[in-house]
Amino acid sequence: MPDALRARFLDEAPRAWADYLGWAARLSGTWSNDFFDLRVDPPVRLRSAAGVLKRRGRTGLLIESAHRPHAEGQREPEGEVRGANDRYAFELSRRGPDGRWRVRELKLLPPPNDPDYDRDDLRGEAARAVGGFGTGGYGLWLPAAVRRPGFAVLGARPGEDGVVRVEIDYPLDKTNQIHRTGWVEFDPAHDWQVIRYEFACGYANGGRNRIAGRHEYRPLAGRRVVTSHVTRIASADRTPAEEAESRMSYDLSDGGSADEAEFTLSAYGLPEPDGDPEAGLARSRLALDPADGELGEVPAGWYEVRYRVTNPTGGPVAVVGPPPGCGMRLTVPLPWAVPAGGSAVLTAELLVRDPGPFHYGFVAFAAEDRLRRLVLPVRGTVTRAERQG
Repeated sequence: MPDALRARFLDEAPRAWADYLGWAARLSGTWSNDFFDLRVDPPVRLRSAAGVLKRRGRTGLLIESAHRPHAEGQREPEGEVRGANDRYAFELSRRGPDGRWRVRELKLLPPPNDPDYDRDDLRGEAARAVGGFGTGGYGLWLPAAVRRPGFAVLGARPGEDGVVRVEIDYPLDKTNQIHRTGWVEFDPAHDWQVIRYEFACGYANGGRNRIAGRHEYRPLAGRRVVTSHVTRIASADRTPAEEAESRMSYDLSDGGSADEAEFTLSAYGLPEPDGDPEAGLARSRLALDPADGELGEVPAGWYEVRYRVTNPTGGPVAVVGPPPGCGMRLTVPLPWAVPAGGSAVLTAELLVRDPGPFHYGFVAFAAEDRLRRLVLPVRGTVTRAERQG
Protein backbone atom coordinates (compact mmCIF):
# COMPACT_ATOMS: atom_id res chain seq x y z
CA MET A 1 0.00 0.00 0.00
CA PRO A 2 2.66 2.65 0.86
CA ASP A 3 4.55 1.93 -2.37
CA ALA A 4 1.30 2.08 -4.37
CA LEU A 5 0.39 5.44 -2.79
CA ARG A 6 3.88 6.79 -3.47
CA ALA A 7 3.62 5.77 -7.13
CA ARG A 8 0.09 7.22 -7.34
CA PHE A 9 1.29 10.57 -5.96
CA LEU A 10 4.20 10.79 -8.40
CA ASP A 11 1.92 9.89 -11.31
CA GLU A 12 -1.25 11.84 -10.53
CA ALA A 13 -0.17 14.95 -8.60
CA PRO A 14 2.02 16.64 -11.27
CA ARG A 15 -0.67 16.12 -13.91
CA ALA A 16 -3.38 17.45 -11.57
CA TRP A 17 -1.30 20.54 -10.72
CA ALA A 18 -0.63 21.27 -14.40
CA ASP A 19 -4.32 20.92 -15.23
CA TYR A 20 -5.33 23.18 -12.32
CA LEU A 21 -2.79 25.85 -13.24
CA GLY A 22 -4.03 25.80 -16.82
CA TRP A 23 -7.52 26.53 -15.48
CA ALA A 24 -6.30 29.19 -13.02
CA ALA A 25 -4.28 30.89 -15.76
CA ARG A 26 -7.60 31.97 -17.33
CA LEU A 27 -8.93 33.71 -14.21
CA SER A 28 -9.25 37.47 -14.01
CA GLY A 29 -10.75 39.84 -11.46
CA THR A 30 -9.86 41.30 -8.07
CA TRP A 31 -8.28 39.88 -4.92
CA SER A 32 -7.28 40.93 -1.41
CA ASN A 33 -4.96 39.51 1.22
CA ASP A 34 -4.65 40.35 4.95
CA PHE A 35 -1.67 39.24 7.07
CA PHE A 36 -2.19 38.60 10.80
CA ASP A 37 0.16 37.96 13.74
CA LEU A 38 -1.31 34.98 15.64
CA ARG A 39 1.04 35.25 18.63
CA VAL A 40 -1.38 37.66 20.33
CA ASP A 41 -5.08 37.41 21.16
CA PRO A 42 -6.93 38.79 19.31
CA PRO A 43 -4.67 38.51 16.23
CA VAL A 44 -3.10 41.77 15.01
CA ARG A 45 -3.27 42.67 11.33
CA LEU A 46 0.26 43.44 10.13
CA ARG A 47 -0.53 44.61 6.60
CA SER A 48 -3.02 44.29 3.78
CA ALA A 49 -2.77 43.89 0.04
CA ALA A 50 -5.33 44.25 -2.72
CA GLY A 51 -5.13 44.14 -6.46
CA VAL A 52 -6.51 43.35 -9.87
CA LEU A 53 -5.61 40.57 -12.30
CA LYS A 54 -6.17 41.12 -16.02
CA ARG A 55 -5.57 38.87 -19.02
CA ARG A 56 -5.60 39.14 -22.78
CA GLY A 57 -5.29 36.06 -24.97
CA ARG A 58 -2.27 33.83 -24.39
CA THR A 59 0.31 36.58 -24.01
CA GLY A 60 -1.34 39.30 -21.93
CA LEU A 61 -0.94 39.23 -18.14
CA LEU A 62 -1.23 42.14 -15.71
CA ILE A 63 -1.21 42.01 -11.90
CA GLU A 64 -1.55 45.33 -10.09
CA SER A 65 -1.35 45.34 -6.30
CA ALA A 66 -1.02 47.75 -3.38
CA HIS A 67 0.52 46.60 -0.07
CA ARG A 68 -0.80 48.74 2.77
CA PRO A 69 0.61 48.69 6.32
CA HIS A 70 -1.99 48.44 9.06
CA ALA A 71 -0.61 50.83 11.68
CA GLU A 72 -1.03 54.58 11.22
CA GLY A 73 2.17 56.54 10.69
CA GLN A 74 3.97 53.73 8.89
CA ARG A 75 5.57 54.27 5.48
CA GLU A 76 3.40 54.86 2.45
CA PRO A 77 1.78 51.84 0.80
CA GLU A 78 3.82 50.13 -1.89
CA GLY A 79 2.39 49.54 -5.34
CA GLU A 80 3.51 46.71 -7.60
CA VAL A 81 2.83 45.70 -11.20
CA ARG A 82 3.82 42.49 -12.94
CA GLY A 83 2.95 42.34 -16.61
CA ALA A 84 3.64 40.57 -19.88
CA ASN A 85 2.76 41.06 -23.53
CA ASP A 86 3.95 39.34 -26.71
CA ARG A 87 7.33 41.20 -26.61
CA TYR A 88 8.42 41.47 -22.98
CA ALA A 89 7.67 40.81 -19.32
CA PHE A 90 8.17 43.50 -16.68
CA GLU A 91 7.96 44.26 -12.96
CA LEU A 92 7.41 47.76 -11.55
CA SER A 93 7.09 49.27 -8.08
CA ARG A 94 6.39 52.64 -6.49
CA ARG A 95 5.94 54.28 -3.09
CA GLY A 96 2.56 55.87 -2.44
CA PRO A 97 -0.43 56.14 -4.78
CA ASP A 98 1.09 59.15 -6.61
CA GLY A 99 4.70 57.94 -6.76
CA ARG A 100 6.59 57.47 -10.03
CA TRP A 101 6.91 53.92 -11.30
CA ARG A 102 10.37 52.30 -11.07
CA VAL A 103 11.50 49.37 -13.20
CA ARG A 104 12.44 46.39 -11.05
CA GLU A 105 12.93 43.87 -13.83
CA LEU A 106 12.45 43.58 -17.60
CA LYS A 107 12.87 40.55 -19.86
CA LEU A 108 12.55 40.57 -23.65
CA LEU A 109 10.64 37.50 -24.82
CA PRO A 110 10.85 35.29 -27.92
CA PRO A 111 7.93 35.49 -30.38
CA PRO A 112 4.68 33.88 -29.16
CA ASN A 113 5.05 31.04 -31.68
CA ASP A 114 8.61 30.14 -30.57
CA PRO A 115 8.45 26.37 -29.84
CA ASP A 116 11.36 26.54 -27.37
CA TYR A 117 9.73 28.98 -24.97
CA ASP A 118 6.93 28.06 -22.56
CA ARG A 119 4.96 31.26 -22.09
CA ASP A 120 2.68 29.50 -19.63
CA ASP A 121 5.44 29.90 -17.03
CA LEU A 122 4.58 33.60 -16.85
CA ARG A 123 0.84 33.06 -16.78
CA GLY A 124 1.16 30.27 -14.24
CA GLU A 125 2.90 32.58 -11.79
CA ALA A 126 -0.33 34.49 -11.30
CA ALA A 127 -2.12 31.22 -10.45
CA ARG A 128 0.21 30.27 -7.61
CA ALA A 129 -1.68 32.14 -4.92
CA VAL A 130 -5.02 30.40 -5.50
CA GLY A 131 -3.85 26.82 -5.96
CA GLY A 132 -2.48 25.77 -2.60
CA PHE A 133 0.51 23.89 -4.03
CA GLY A 134 3.19 25.51 -1.85
CA THR A 135 4.45 25.77 1.72
CA GLY A 136 5.56 28.78 3.78
CA GLY A 137 8.90 30.02 5.14
CA TYR A 138 11.36 29.80 2.21
CA GLY A 139 8.35 28.27 0.49
CA LEU A 140 8.41 25.14 -1.60
CA TRP A 141 6.57 25.43 -4.94
CA LEU A 142 5.68 21.79 -5.47
CA PRO A 143 4.93 21.77 -9.24
CA ALA A 144 8.55 22.87 -9.84
CA ALA A 145 10.22 21.10 -6.92
CA VAL A 146 8.94 17.65 -7.83
CA ARG A 147 10.98 17.84 -11.08
CA ARG A 148 14.16 19.02 -9.38
CA PRO A 149 17.12 16.63 -8.95
CA GLY A 150 17.40 15.78 -5.28
CA PHE A 151 13.65 15.91 -4.59
CA ALA A 152 12.89 12.58 -2.93
CA VAL A 153 9.58 11.00 -1.95
CA LEU A 154 10.48 8.74 0.97
CA GLY A 155 7.04 7.21 1.44
CA ALA A 156 3.28 7.76 1.49
CA ARG A 157 0.39 6.54 3.62
CA PRO A 158 -3.34 7.24 3.89
CA GLY A 159 -4.57 9.76 6.47
CA GLU A 160 -7.93 10.88 7.82
CA ASP A 161 -10.72 12.23 5.58
CA GLY A 162 -9.15 10.79 2.43
CA VAL A 163 -5.88 12.74 2.58
CA VAL A 164 -2.54 11.22 1.65
CA ARG A 165 0.51 11.99 3.80
CA VAL A 166 3.70 12.08 1.70
CA GLU A 167 7.16 12.09 3.30
CA ILE A 168 9.54 14.39 1.43
CA ASP A 169 13.25 15.20 1.53
CA TYR A 170 14.67 17.91 -0.69
CA PRO A 171 17.24 20.69 -1.10
CA LEU A 172 15.48 24.05 -1.23
CA ASP A 173 18.20 25.73 -3.30
CA LYS A 174 20.51 24.55 -6.09
CA THR A 175 23.59 24.61 -3.84
CA ASN A 176 21.97 22.28 -1.30
CA GLN A 177 22.66 24.83 1.46
CA ILE A 178 19.04 24.86 2.65
CA HIS A 179 17.55 21.44 3.23
CA ARG A 180 14.19 20.16 4.44
CA THR A 181 12.82 16.85 5.60
CA GLY A 182 9.19 16.33 6.58
CA TRP A 183 5.70 15.55 5.37
CA VAL A 184 2.85 17.11 3.40
CA GLU A 185 -0.79 16.02 3.51
CA PHE A 186 -2.54 16.27 0.15
CA ASP A 187 -6.19 16.00 -0.91
CA PRO A 188 -6.21 13.73 -4.00
CA ALA A 189 -9.93 14.41 -4.53
CA HIS A 190 -9.20 18.10 -5.14
CA ASP A 191 -6.21 18.37 -7.48
CA TRP A 192 -3.77 17.14 -4.82
CA GLN A 193 -3.93 20.47 -3.00
CA VAL A 194 -1.90 20.90 0.21
CA ILE A 195 -3.89 20.55 3.46
CA ARG A 196 -1.13 20.52 6.10
CA TYR A 197 2.66 20.25 6.24
CA GLU A 198 5.55 20.12 8.70
CA PHE A 199 9.29 20.27 7.98
CA ALA A 200 12.59 20.29 9.84
CA CYS A 201 14.98 22.69 8.07
CA GLY A 202 18.77 22.80 8.08
CA TYR A 203 20.97 25.64 6.81
CA ALA A 204 24.60 25.96 5.77
CA ASN A 205 25.42 28.15 8.82
CA GLY A 206 24.25 25.40 11.18
CA GLY A 207 20.86 26.95 11.90
CA ARG A 208 17.83 24.73 12.44
CA ASN A 209 14.10 25.37 12.62
CA ARG A 210 10.73 23.70 12.18
CA ILE A 211 8.03 24.98 9.84
CA ALA A 212 4.40 23.88 9.99
CA GLY A 213 1.31 25.15 8.20
CA ARG A 214 -2.18 24.48 6.92
CA HIS A 215 -4.46 25.68 4.11
CA GLU A 216 -8.21 26.27 3.97
CA TYR A 217 -10.23 26.49 0.74
CA ARG A 218 -13.56 27.50 -0.78
CA PRO A 219 -15.21 26.43 -4.05
CA LEU A 220 -14.82 28.53 -7.21
CA ALA A 221 -16.15 27.51 -10.64
CA GLY A 222 -16.02 23.79 -9.87
CA ARG A 223 -12.59 23.86 -8.22
CA ARG A 224 -11.19 25.21 -4.95
CA VAL A 225 -9.10 28.29 -4.14
CA VAL A 226 -7.10 29.07 -1.00
CA THR A 227 -8.79 31.35 1.55
CA SER A 228 -6.38 30.96 4.50
CA HIS A 229 -2.75 29.91 4.98
CA VAL A 230 -1.37 29.64 8.53
CA THR A 231 2.40 29.24 9.00
CA ARG A 232 4.32 28.58 12.22
CA ILE A 233 8.14 28.84 12.36
CA ALA A 234 9.98 27.74 15.52
CA SER A 235 13.73 27.80 16.20
CA ALA A 236 16.16 28.37 19.07
CA ASP A 237 16.57 32.07 18.25
CA ARG A 238 12.84 32.76 17.76
CA THR A 239 11.02 32.93 21.11
CA PRO A 240 8.08 32.76 20.99
CA ALA A 241 7.70 30.97 17.69
CA GLU A 242 6.54 33.04 14.73
CA GLU A 243 2.96 32.27 13.79
CA ALA A 244 1.11 34.16 11.08
CA GLU A 245 -1.98 33.78 8.93
CA SER A 246 -2.67 35.02 5.43
CA ARG A 247 -6.40 35.41 4.65
CA MET A 248 -7.36 35.71 0.99
CA SER A 249 -10.55 36.73 -0.79
CA TYR A 250 -11.29 36.81 -4.52
CA ASP A 251 -13.78 38.05 -7.07
CA LEU A 252 -12.50 36.08 -10.06
CA SER A 253 -14.07 34.74 -13.23
CA ASP A 254 -12.96 32.53 -16.09
CA GLY A 255 -11.79 34.53 -19.10
CA GLY A 256 -12.13 38.24 -19.73
CA SER A 257 -10.13 40.58 -21.90
CA ALA A 258 -8.61 44.05 -21.62
CA ASP A 259 -7.18 46.70 -23.92
CA GLU A 260 -3.79 45.62 -25.31
CA ALA A 261 -2.28 49.01 -24.38
CA GLU A 262 -2.75 48.24 -20.67
CA PHE A 263 -0.11 45.49 -20.82
CA THR A 264 2.78 47.82 -21.70
CA LEU A 265 5.31 50.09 -19.99
CA SER A 266 3.75 53.05 -21.79
CA ALA A 267 0.62 52.64 -19.68
CA TYR A 268 2.75 53.50 -16.63
CA GLY A 269 4.50 56.54 -18.06
CA LEU A 270 7.65 54.68 -19.13
CA PRO A 271 9.20 54.30 -22.61
CA GLU A 272 8.98 51.04 -24.49
CA PRO A 273 12.16 48.87 -24.43
CA ASP A 274 14.81 48.90 -27.14
CA GLY A 275 16.42 45.55 -28.02
CA ASP A 276 15.69 41.96 -28.98
CA PRO A 277 15.59 38.64 -27.09
CA GLU A 278 19.00 37.43 -28.35
CA ALA A 279 21.03 40.60 -27.78
CA GLY A 280 19.00 41.75 -24.79
CA LEU A 281 18.08 45.28 -23.85
CA ALA A 282 20.08 47.87 -25.83
CA ARG A 283 22.81 49.86 -24.02
CA SER A 284 22.07 53.36 -22.80
CA ARG A 285 23.66 56.34 -24.53
CA LEU A 286 24.70 57.74 -21.15
CA ALA A 287 28.51 57.75 -20.73
CA LEU A 288 30.57 56.85 -17.64
CA ASP A 289 34.08 57.83 -16.57
CA PRO A 290 36.20 54.70 -17.32
CA ALA A 291 37.92 55.02 -13.92
CA ASP A 292 34.67 54.86 -11.95
CA GLY A 293 33.77 51.66 -10.14
CA GLU A 294 37.35 50.81 -9.06
CA LEU A 295 37.41 49.94 -5.33
CA GLY A 296 40.93 48.54 -5.17
CA GLU A 297 41.84 46.22 -2.28
CA VAL A 298 39.16 46.21 0.44
CA PRO A 299 38.00 43.99 3.30
CA ALA A 300 34.52 42.46 3.11
CA GLY A 301 31.62 44.83 3.75
CA TRP A 302 29.43 47.55 2.23
CA TYR A 303 31.01 50.28 0.07
CA GLU A 304 29.79 53.40 -1.70
CA VAL A 305 30.47 53.46 -5.43
CA ARG A 306 30.29 56.76 -7.36
CA TYR A 307 29.82 57.24 -11.11
CA ARG A 308 30.19 60.45 -13.11
CA VAL A 309 27.36 60.09 -15.65
CA THR A 310 27.32 62.29 -18.78
CA ASN A 311 24.31 62.74 -21.04
CA PRO A 312 25.37 63.45 -24.67
CA THR A 313 21.81 63.36 -25.99
CA GLY A 314 19.56 66.28 -26.80
CA GLY A 315 17.05 65.56 -24.04
CA PRO A 316 17.01 64.67 -20.34
CA VAL A 317 17.56 61.01 -19.39
CA ALA A 318 16.28 59.46 -16.17
CA VAL A 319 17.50 56.35 -14.37
CA VAL A 320 14.26 54.63 -13.36
CA GLY A 321 15.42 51.43 -11.66
CA PRO A 322 15.94 49.05 -10.20
CA PRO A 323 14.72 50.12 -6.74
CA PRO A 324 16.92 49.23 -3.72
CA GLY A 325 17.51 45.52 -3.15
CA CYS A 326 20.24 43.22 -1.91
CA GLY A 327 23.81 43.13 -3.26
CA MET A 328 24.49 46.33 -5.21
CA ARG A 329 21.83 49.04 -4.90
CA LEU A 330 21.30 52.58 -6.08
CA THR A 331 21.28 55.18 -3.27
CA VAL A 332 19.77 58.11 -5.22
CA PRO A 333 16.04 58.86 -5.30
CA LEU A 334 14.38 57.37 -8.38
CA PRO A 335 13.77 58.61 -11.00
CA TRP A 336 17.23 60.23 -11.10
CA ALA A 337 17.71 62.59 -14.07
CA VAL A 338 20.71 63.84 -16.03
CA PRO A 339 20.01 67.02 -18.06
CA ALA A 340 20.67 67.17 -21.79
CA GLY A 341 24.37 67.78 -22.44
CA GLY A 342 25.10 67.73 -18.69
CA SER A 343 26.53 65.36 -16.11
CA ALA A 344 25.80 64.28 -12.53
CA VAL A 345 27.14 61.84 -9.92
CA LEU A 346 25.22 58.61 -9.46
CA THR A 347 25.84 56.76 -6.17
CA ALA A 348 25.32 53.13 -5.25
CA GLU A 349 26.25 50.72 -2.46
CA LEU A 350 27.86 47.33 -2.94
CA LEU A 351 28.21 44.41 -0.55
CA VAL A 352 31.34 42.27 -1.13
CA ARG A 353 31.98 39.13 0.91
CA ASP A 354 34.29 36.44 -0.42
CA PRO A 355 38.09 37.03 -0.43
CA GLY A 356 39.59 37.40 -3.91
CA PRO A 357 39.04 39.56 -7.01
CA PHE A 358 35.57 40.59 -8.12
CA HIS A 359 34.20 42.28 -11.24
CA TYR A 360 30.48 42.98 -11.55
CA GLY A 361 28.30 44.76 -14.08
CA PHE A 362 25.23 46.09 -12.27
CA VAL A 363 22.34 46.81 -14.67
CA ALA A 364 20.22 49.91 -14.17
CA PHE A 365 17.38 51.07 -16.45
CA ALA A 366 17.59 54.41 -18.30
CA ALA A 367 14.50 56.11 -19.73
CA GLU A 368 15.62 57.79 -22.96
CA ASP A 369 13.47 57.86 -26.09
CA ARG A 370 13.32 54.10 -25.40
CA LEU A 371 14.10 52.12 -22.25
CA ARG A 372 17.74 50.94 -22.29
CA ARG A 373 20.23 49.38 -19.87
CA LEU A 374 22.96 51.31 -18.11
CA VAL A 375 25.74 48.95 -17.01
CA LEU A 376 27.59 50.14 -13.89
CA PRO A 377 30.91 48.27 -13.58
CA VAL A 378 32.55 47.69 -10.21
CA ARG A 379 35.79 45.82 -9.55
CA GLY A 380 38.34 45.22 -6.87
CA THR A 381 39.76 42.58 -4.55
CA VAL A 382 38.47 41.46 -1.15
CA THR A 383 41.51 41.08 1.12
CA ARG A 384 39.85 39.48 4.14
CA ALA A 385 36.49 38.06 5.12
CA GLU A 386 35.48 40.75 7.62
CA ARG A 387 35.73 44.49 7.63
CA GLN A 388 37.44 45.80 10.78
CA GLY A 389 35.97 48.60 12.89
